[in-house]
Amino acid sequence: MNPESRPPPATTPWLVRRKPSASPRLRLFCFPYAGAGSLPYYKWPDLLPSDIEVCALQYPGRESRLREPLFTALPQLTAKLIEVLSPFLDGEYAFFGHSLGSLVAFDLIRELRRQGRPLPRLFFASGSAAPSYRSQLPPFSHFGRDDFIRELSTRYGGLPLQILEQPELLELILPTLRADVKVSESYVHREEPPLSVRICAFGGSGDPHVTEASLAAWGQETQHSFTMQMFSGGHFFINEVPDQVLQIIRDELTTRSHPRPMTKTQLLADLTRYVAEEILEGAAEDLEPSTPLLELGILNSLETTRMMAFIQKQYGITVPADAIRVEDLQTLSAITDLVYGIHTRKP
Repeated sequence: MNPESRPPPATTPWLVRRKPSASPRLRLFCFPYAGAGSLPYYKWPDLLPSDIEVCALQYPGRESRLREPLFTALPQLTAKLIEVLSPFLDGEYAFFGHSLGSLVAFDLIRELRRQGRPLPRLFFASGSAAPSYRSQLPPFSHFGRDDFIRELSTRYGGLPLQILEQPELLELILPTLRADVKVSESYVHREEPPLSVRICAFGGSGDPHVTEASLAAWGQETQHSFTMQMFSGGHFFINEVPDQVLQIIRDELTTRSHPRPMTKTQLLADLTRYVAEEILEGAAEDLEPSTPLLELGILNSLETTRMMAFIQKQYGITVPADAIRVEDLQTLSAITDLVYGIHTRKP
């Protein structure tokens, strides 16, 4: 069945889709931080391209589902999410999660892989340390009200200002916050192979609890490409600089959502054409796969950086700087072997 003829998925209270589409180019599923629902993502459909359908998660116990029982354990939440999201995963899609939302999305991707289901094209891990980097601090979900709020502030940078300024709202969401903290505490990290999913990590430069090192550790969770972007602001930078965040998301989903399929022959041809047109400016009559690029001064550090950016844009593959040896840059054949080896992850 082609995308134009497939029936639209049934509605569900788990998803808020302000601009629903039966056949979007891509669905972006947005997972909330602790205590929140779909509201942090309310304006996103207006600020992203119309062919990207924003699907904001709305868990029980918040917003229009306020009277429904809360989830307090991640395995049960993940199992339910598999059930309710499956009808919406028939096309290309991506995950965005902030803080606790990143952990929930990551656990869900792993479970999708275990079940042999299609995985997201891209995972935005925002405002969260990588799972392997999570602190081993003792649980605090059982603390009394004031101690719980104080510990929440110490560990996660507190609550959004709009909540702290409204005591009635704070009291309303405290049970939800406590349940969400229990969900976080129930996570047990297990070593598994890296995902075949591109990961883009977001962090706030003023967030004292999610460091650049803890964000960079997300790169260990993917065998695909990894990028990291820092924004001005604290832990809730997605609320402080939403335009900047959405600009990066828009760029990632529109310019790189369809990486070019790779074969070794095609890769060599593309690299040859790139060197001929971009470095030699067309004067490449004698350019061969065995041409000594370094010896002839065709490649230098700047041109190598530009070439790696071209590979990232063309194929969605990042070549780590520490994976490049001098001999890997000697010829076009050597560069092709390097990149294709990373792509296939063959020894």
